[in-house]
Amino acid sequence: VDPVTYPASLHQSLDAVRFLREHAKGYNLDPTRVAVAGSSAGGELAALVALTPQANLQAAVILNGVLDLTAMGDNSKMVTGYLGGTCTKMLVSCKAASPVSQVHAGAPPFYIGHGTADQTVPYSQAEAFAAGLRAAKVEVQLFTATDGPHTYWSKDAFYRRNRDDIASFLSIALR
Repeated sequence: VDPVTYPASLHQSLDAVRFLREHAKGYNLDPTRVAVAGSSAGGELAALVALTPQANLQAAVILNGVLDLTAMGDNSKMVTGYLGGTCTKMLVSCKAASPVSQVHAGAPPFYIGHGTADQTVPYSQAEAFAAGLRAAKVEVQLFTATDGPHTYWSKDAFYRRNRDDIASFLSIALR
């Protein structure tokens, strides 16, 4: 299976949210209390979905997400594969696919978790995204995993506290 590129990935994700709401009763779900979550590249996608006003989400949980594709550089095979070219050549798409560039007032609350020793996605992306959300008056909770690697959340040192913080965040956001 070939990976789905941007913007098809965003459209498919928005379709999934729509499907979930349309079929909520059959799944015994409350369509008025929907959150998205994702890690790494999935964090980028979950953040974009949450920042799409039509999705009308109530919360987002982003773990070590790629939040600024422009900062990943033109040598990032991950980014060039996702966009179909380098950020330099596809700057409009690169910015559109970067959650940090899509922040706006009225977005749902965000829980952002990131390790400070992440070698895949720099911790500075989480800090910049959180700062942008705060500047837009969007509620944000930043979980800093000191010395935590990419996918810090799978490590014993962070797992329980991160899980508990997410549960607490969601219990408030989805009330």
